[in-house]
Amino acid sequence: MKHWTRWIIAAAFAACAGAAGAEGRVGDCRDCGTVRGVDLMNKSGDASGKGAVIGAVIGGVVGHQFGSGRGQDAATVGGAVAGGAIGHNEEKKRSAGSYYRVTVDMDRGGTREVNVGDAAGLRPGDRVRVAGKDLERVE
Repeated sequence: MKHWTRWIIAAAFAACAGAAGAEGRVGDCRDCGTVRGVDLMNKSGDASGKGAVIGAVIGGVVGHQFGSGRGQDAATVGGAVAGGAIGHNEEKKRSAGSYYRVTVDMDRGGTREVNVGDAAGLRPGDRVRVAGKDLERVE
């Protein structure tokens, strides 16, 4: 009788450990970790040159409306240069922005940095799973 009691108790513990372990064990999640830090980063804008070209064309057309003879030529060139500079700066402003760099201490060692558009209230100490280029909270 004692022999069967041991087997039943062992089976009961194994069943409980299997049910709780599927969700609760840290070692089961390869991509899980703890947030170490959340930093707001400002991204400077990039310019492809399209803004400068469009600005130069518009500036040249507007500049051409002023003066006559050589004065008109100078106004056209000045308008093109000024328009190109303005168009370049506007393109850079439109592509600038900010994002959050989240540093995660991984459960299996090492550190990963993930850049996300919205930190969704993440704070140091929160448990997360790195899913590609995104983070998911883990309870």
